[in-house]
Amino acid sequence: MKVGLVLDNKCFNSISNNMLITVAEAKSFLQITGTTYDTLITGYCGYITAEINTYIGRTIESATYTGEVLEYESANFDLDENTPFDLASPQRTVQLKNYPIATVSGVVQASISYDGVALIPDDDYKIDVNNGTVYFYATPSDYQRKLLATYTAGYSTVPDDLKLVALMGVKDLFRSGGVTAQGDLNVTSKSVGDFSVNYSQVQNTKAYLEDNKGILSKYIKVGI
Repeated sequence: MKVGLVLDNKCFNSISNNMLITVAEAKSFLQITGTTYDTLITGYCGYITAEINTYIGRTIESATYTGEVLEYESANFDLDENTPFDLASPQRTVQLKNYPIATVSGVVQASISYDGVALIPDDDYKIDVNNGTVYFYATPSDYQRKLLATYTAGYSTVPDDLKLVALMGVKDLFRSGGVTAQGDLNVTSKSVGDFSVNYSQVQNTKAYLEDNKGILSKYIKVGI
């Protein structure tokens, strides 16, 4: 009988509705047919998605973020004492929590406001859509947490290398709970005469993160 791995409730609370891989993709990777393990695999896919997003410090799947508070590296810039000004080069930068920023027909899907008043793209700020860095030409205050961003970010199609890492993670979780429906993912030895088989247990269910640092490092959140 398949024994499910017990996962921390805190991890499930942080699972995104969008997952890096689908249940169908995971089942194909595990060579599983039928629906016996669908609920278990769904939980594993969500858990692995949350684990990878936490590891790289951002959300990979495409989503819209509303009212994200922006803060400069050095806070307490008070608009009452420092009025906005325009210069030829940006004066301050902030980092959006997620990226790449979506564009539609060349239009960046992001808006920034201060105290309910929309700032003007290109005049007041510019966004690097690749890494989510906002360059301000005007300098609105972040002192009272009124500098807000609403934007759409992430990949509409999850990169193949990240999908593979997620699939490996699901495989490790599935193996850690016991034998598979195919009965071969955990096999360490077989005998032909008087047939016998031994099954191993995965001891480190986070090994897929360490083993794929080269891939994950490309997606780790950048700092400014």
